[in-house]
Amino acid sequence: MAKPWVSIEGDAELIRRLKAILRIVRQEVGKVNYEVAQRGADRARSLVPYRTGALEASIDVRGAGTTWRFGSFDYEGRALVPRWVEYGTSRTPAQPYVGPAQEGARAALPKGTRTIARELPFLVKQA
Repeated sequence: MAKPWVSIEGDAELIRRLKAILRIVRQEVGKVNYEVAQRGADRARSLVPYRTGALEASIDVRGAGTTWRFGSFDYEGRALVPRWVEYGTSRTPAQPYVGPAQEGARAALPKGTRTIARELPFLVKQA
């Protein structure tokens, strides 16, 4: 018995539009993730214990595309100080600043993705 063949006309146009939609969705997801990471970094800066200001100045947002992170980068001192402050040591109590900021950032992510989902039909029409 012969296998039935399916023919799709305009498949090149379909592939082009799907790639365009994917590119638009990635851009929008990247924007949301960057905004959430920026809010998290701002929150971490407001929570960090202030002594010299170096730890606060080391809080930054880094990444590209759809992946963005915030935390203490390039601390101008002993490399482990951000961890010691966040988690404490045998001599000093923990003073968390990144952990609470991450919790707030995680809570903001679903709202951002719902916004993208609402805008998706409009984005598809643009493609």
